Amino acid sequence: MEKPPSTSLENANKDASVIPISKNKFRKLRNYQKRLQNRAIKREEERRTQKEQNPLRRRRPHEDEKLKTQEKLIKAQQIGAQVVIDCQYNDQMSEKEQRRFAQQLRRVYSSNKAASDPLHLYFTNLCPTGEFYKVCTQVNDGFEKYLVERTDRSILEAFSDQLGKLVYLSPDAPLPLDFFDPSKIYIVGGLVDETTRSNVTASFTQSKSIPSARLPIQEYFERGEQGTYKTVLTVNQIVDIILKWYETKDWIKAIQVGLPQRTGFIPKCLSQRASEGATSPGSSSVVRTNKA
Repeated sequence: MEKPPSTSLENANKDASVIPISKNKFRKLRNYQKRLQNRAIKREEERRTQKEQNPLRRRRPHEDEKLKTQEKLIKAQQIGAQVVIDCQYNDQMSEKEQRRFAQQLRRVYSSNKAASDPLHLYFTNLCPTGEFYKVCTQVNDGFEKYLVERTDRSILEAFSDQLGKLVYLSPDAPLPLDFFDPSKIYIVGGLVDETTRSNVTASFTQSKSIPSARLPIQEYFERGEQGTYKTVLTVNQIVDIILKWYETKDWIKAIQVGLPQRTGFIPKCLSQRASEGATSPGSSSVVRTNKA
């Protein structure tokens, strides 16, 4: 098959030794190539200008979502409900427990990113040159870029001008929390303890005169037929409950999000309905209907 003639100037000059080409045609060919080159340069300049004027125009869908999430988290740092993860207990944990805690921090951040109204998160007592910070960067990709406020200071130092707003969430606190107050700063103790030591956070709050409260699990739930019946939750489970409460203002819905089924707790309203259905007039017909 015969190849089409080349249109480049270099090849045109070579071909001119074989096939004569007039000066006029050679000039037209050179001008045509210049126009093509100038057109490509102009297109590139137009694309660059459009990108500078509207950076979102050619952004891919996942990049749009990423930008929206970043804007949402930045806004939360200005107006979001404040929740602090207190990392002061790292020295009391084994290496395995520290890694588990680091994984919980990743889940906390993931849940906050996914929330429609994220929290204003703080990580206190987190030294960027400390061993636990290194664990966090090893376990969690991009940990350094988390949109949370981090400080190596203690909660009393970091919030020295807002001490009256602090409320420490502790499973050993005597009083239950009635509701989350957006004007308060709620603190979650970052402690993974496989030996189930008790009163660690409660002892700290008492020694520092920080008000404490526990999640009202016993007030809204009771023991089912079987389970572990443990009310000590992980850091990410507590944050999930906080996020759900702010979304629904419903303790049962909120606690169910973070309370594992293996604990065996069931909402009191369900158990009361079941007991009322078993003893009230006509209950036998209801039972028979359900069985059918």
